[in-house]
Amino acid sequence: MQQYSKGIEKLISDKSPKYNISGITKKQIHEAQAAWGEGIVKIASTYTAGGDYLSVAADHVETLYAYGLTQVLFKPTLVAEQQFRSTFDDALSYFVATGKVEEDSGFAIKGWTAVRFENVDVLTEGDVGQAMGNYFFTNPDGDEVKVEYSFGYILDEHGKVRINLHHSSLPYTPSAAITKEQIEEAQVAWGEGIVKIASTHTAGGDYVDVAKEHVDRLYAYDIAPVLFKPTLVTDQQFRSTFQDALSYFVATGVVTEDSGFAIKGWTAVRFENADIITEGKIGMAMGNYFFTNPDGDEVKVEYSFGYILDESGDVRIHLHHSSMPYDPSS
Repeated sequence: MQQYSKGIEKLISDKSPKYNISGITKKQIHEAQAAWGEGIVKIASTYTAGGDYLSVAADHVETLYAYGLTQVLFKPTLVAEQQFRSTFDDALSYFVATGKVEEDSGFAIKGWTAVRFENVDVLTEGDVGQAMGNYFFTNPDGDEVKVEYSFGYILDEHGKVRINLHHSSLPYTPSAAITKEQIEEAQVAWGEGIVKIASTHTAGGDYVDVAKEHVDRLYAYDIAPVLFKPTLVTDQQFRSTFQDALSYFVATGVVTEDSGFAIKGWTAVRFENADIITEGKIGMAMGNYFFTNPDGDEVKVEYSFGYILDESGDVRIHLHHSSMPYDPSS
């Protein structure tokens, strides 16, 4: 990309630029921010239209950044391997994926239709300015993506604002913590799932498919080890796989002792928690649940459930211990 660097050379008449003695102003910084956003949109629209987006991007970096005048500190948003872009060509690669840096996918060619800045403040001191805040990028679907920034600005020898520091990062997202309300909702969903499997079986429908959806949605087999000790098992007490759990619920034949707990005609399920405790993404509940059979009688069963949050923030079961209450007369 050396051909795009040639334009910089004519800007360098002295390694120590002679800045405007009047100093940088907030108004100039606001104008530079507007120009930066307009430049990103122009690159994106030129790319979408099949135009020479590379030249547009090269002009964007040459015009707005201080490469060739002074050292530039640039830490783009979407980088991991080469975090810092101290040269013109490395910066250009970030914006339009020239191939100079392998990890770059081209931030400025992602179809952005608008960019707006919200400064928390703008500071100026002589020829130097700094700004911090959030900027918002409108994607092709019309949604805004918020990104955090700090920019540093200097005046070049012609009195134009140039970027000499650009730090951009995605906002911090704290790890979600599971709540008692979420666990209670998951318990309701579990009970409704058992009733749905039973009613589908009674109606002659595809109850196995309903049971698959029940296990897939509520249990964590696809993301973590699951500890499952069902109620009515003797030979294969522990069900560590999806297929073993499914067999317990609807007697698929994977485990020969299974008669299908969820196809016994249950018409209602209710939970009575002795207590629920939570710690970060982990929750635990213990108590009794009651299954209403086709005759309208309730069957009490003891349980302990462990819950985790998946990456989408949905509650998933990773521990399920169920047992018949102790009978001292037996």
